[in-house]
Amino acid sequence: MKNLLPFCLILFLIIGICFACSESPANDTSSTFLSPPDEREKIYLEFIEAANSNDSLNLKQAILKHWSDTLIGENNRWLQTDINYWLAAYKEFGPLEFVSYGEDKYNENEIAWFKGKVCKDWIGLEFDFTTDHKIDGTNVLRSCSPAKSNKQRTGGYNADNPSELLESYFKKMEAEDLFSGVVLVAKGDEIIHQGAYGFSDKKTEAKCTLDQQMIIASTTKMFTAIAIAQLIQQEKLDLHTPISSYLADFPKQVGAKVTLAHLLTHTSGIELDDIDGFIPAIMKARSVDEFYKLNLEFLPQIESYENFEPLSSFDYSNENFDIMGKLIEQASGQNFYDYLSENIFKPLGMHNTGPVDMENGTLGIAKNYQLNRAGDGDLDNGFRDEVANSNLSFSRPAGSFYSTTNDLYAFMSALNNNLLIADSLKTQFTTKRVENLNIPIYRSWYGYGFYVNERNGLLNYGHAGGIPGGSSRCEYYPALDLYVIVVSNYNGAANFAANYICSELSKQEN
Repeated sequence: MKNLLPFCLILFLIIGICFACSESPANDTSSTFLSPPDEREKIYLEFIEAANSNDSLNLKQAILKHWSDTLIGENNRWLQTDINYWLAAYKEFGPLEFVSYGEDKYNENEIAWFKGKVCKDWIGLEFDFTTDHKIDGTNVLRSCSPAKSNKQRTGGYNADNPSELLESYFKKMEAEDLFSGVVLVAKGDEIIHQGAYGFSDKKTEAKCTLDQQMIIASTTKMFTAIAIAQLIQQEKLDLHTPISSYLADFPKQVGAKVTLAHLLTHTSGIELDDIDGFIPAIMKARSVDEFYKLNLEFLPQIESYENFEPLSSFDYSNENFDIMGKLIEQASGQNFYDYLSENIFKPLGMHNTGPVDMENGTLGIAKNYQLNRAGDGDLDNGFRDEVANSNLSFSRPAGSFYSTTNDLYAFMSALNNNLLIADSLKTQFTTKRVENLNIPIYRSWYGYGFYVNERNGLLNYGHAGGIPGGSSRCEYYPALDLYVIVVSNYNGAANFAANYICSELSKQEN
């Protein structure tokens, strides 16, 4: 394990699917719990006590006492970075309380499970120990949970007053500066809770409002997917026709093998983010045509180019959706952004949704705030640094549109009421296609532009998104007829919020 680079953190924050929603008691015996030696148990608890103090001196002492020389680096070179990481972690999920020990079969290691006292979400902490009980590696698992809950999900929620319950929770999260954003929870056509918390602009102390526009990152992908579905319904596109049949300038050796189905499920094998120069170039693009041409320019540099074959497994790629943006323009004869506006946003009254134009300002959109873990911020001021609303010059088909919870609710509701596409096509797009995660009690698949998730037998579909300083979750639970929509101008905060909502509103005692 690499220091402070956990596999679950990578999976959940980059892919954006942190959909944990269970309660698990300390004495649950449905998984194997280990009994670490007393000395190691003492180290876990000592370190969490230091982290819960939110005090840099306490953390420094704990790290110097327990970290190995290798982990802390020559001349303590990583000391300040590690201190800042754990101070930031406290700002992200608050104080933690020990629950139990368990086993991480993925890493073949023991794991100490903690639960946030305020955020109410699970945190797994793993230490790699040397023979003399020094910590030589660390791993943090977020929004996982230790074992299958003994509470059965039967398709109902038992909160006497769900709005009061959620308001109490979010007020606590706001007071602890763990959440800033807007929440909407609806059962069918009835909104059962809606609230705005925190600040849209910390400098001016402007509060978030119920119609606060925020960057939704990859949740944008649902808009692109539905535009594709509409054109399929009009027989202007086909799921299984090679994309080179539509795009004459797309290299045939790739385009003759890749279909819309591959692009929609992230199985195309087209992944350009790790090619030198691609990210700086894509950040400057200002149209779908520019995004597309950059794909064509960098595509020959992928390792498999000469003997290209699509994948049989999931590999999340924004480039898939940039290419679909071009396909939408080609099939519809319209500019991509105009197509979305005229065929999705305007008909549904989504007046607070659209692309972000960074060069001409982002008036009305909440400022984004990133936790600073690099040591550059003011540690005495909470070190939530304002960051750009998007690292793009202009929103792309893959992400970084702005929206509101009301607009996202209108979108999901219209989808479920067959106002956007036929029911049969909706079913195709929200059906499990390719698995991307399989851990105890939680599995996740990608459909056609939608995540499909199963937690303790309870399915949902939708999408999540995350960028520095921003996060979103938009999901629908068919068995409950429940919509859970969260937008936040804090990185990762939408996940804790949505996890708590689905946990509380899906409980049903035996």
